[in-house]
Amino acid sequence: MRWELLLLPFIGAVIGYATNVLAIKMLFRPQQPWNVPGTPWQLQGLLPKRKRDIAANVARTVDEDLLPFADVEMVVSNGRYQEKVLTMLLEHVDVRVEQALPRLLPATAREKVRAYVREAVSKEAEPFTYEAYDQLWSRLRRDVRLGDMIGKRIENLDLDQLENLVIQVASQELKHIEVLGAVLGFGIGVVQMLFLWLRLG
Repeated sequence: MRWELLLLPFIGAVIGYATNVLAIKMLFRPQQPWNVPGTPWQLQGLLPKRKRDIAANVARTVDEDLLPFADVEMVVSNGRYQEKVLTMLLEHVDVRVEQALPRLLPATAREKVRAYVREAVSKEAEPFTYEAYDQLWSRLRRDVRLGDMIGKRIENLDLDQLENLVIQVASQELKHIEVLGAVLGFGIGVVQMLFLWLRLG
């Protein structure tokens, strides 16, 4: 009888491991609501049931904490894209003016014409470029919600895709949970074994 008590830790380990494996599976399954026969209970995996709430929480977190739109605007502003757009515009004007000038025009005259046009365009285009940039970001701040875009992508994910995504990201942690269940079950089995051993004297 006492030798049979030695099986308790191993039985506990198996039960603990199997329980955690089942619990992890129930995060994803069943995908569709399933009525337990003869009861008012309904079973559905946590992620399928709460997918919309998860998507909304992710959207809110992205907008408020992870990637506020103001941070995106700051990064783009620090990239000095207005100046780059202006430079590209002036280079394009140079090419078009060069193509439009008569071939017989002397090189010095061609250069003076290009310089004059470039300066005139620069004076007009520079304030316009910065004003257009400000108007663009004003519209983007009003119309674009990065969190909402990400949230809708998550909400539109197929349930199998969502399951695969979670498993890819957290496969190691999920495996640790399964092993931890076995360890805890083994420990509980040891406690039970010692208790019964002492009780049987």
